[in-house]
Amino acid sequence: MTTVSQRWAMLVLAVVSGHCALAGTPLRHDPFARPVLTVTAPKSSGAPAAAVEETPPWAPNLIAVMVAGKNSLVNLDGGIVAIGQEIDGYRLLQVREREAIFTKGKQRILLKMETPMSRQNKERATE
Repeated sequence: MTTVSQRWAMLVLAVVSGHCALAGTPLRHDPFARPVLTVTAPKSSGAPAAAVEETPPWAPNLIAVMVAGKNSLVNLDGGIVAIGQEIDGYRLLQVREREAIFTKGKQRILLKMETPMSRQNKERATE
């Protein structure tokens, strides 16, 4: 017996694979990837406008940590990263209780797991 979510997943896969088969061309991009944000400078009277690409700050959601020495793992937005592995150019350096430390060049980034209370406060703030 399949669950409702499994049925939906099978339906989505059938539609996507059927669409690709009918179209005769494979997908050229990941439809689930976040789009790159671009900002254009306001037009001035003398100089042509130049497109400025703004890189959003790296702030993935730290969902879970497994502290196990050199075998420690973290779950970032559903993806598993081990110590020494890179994600988006950031290398996992250390895993502690409810925290993960990443490096990129000389920059160090400390990600902390949200507590249930802070998550509730965020949801209230957006209402």
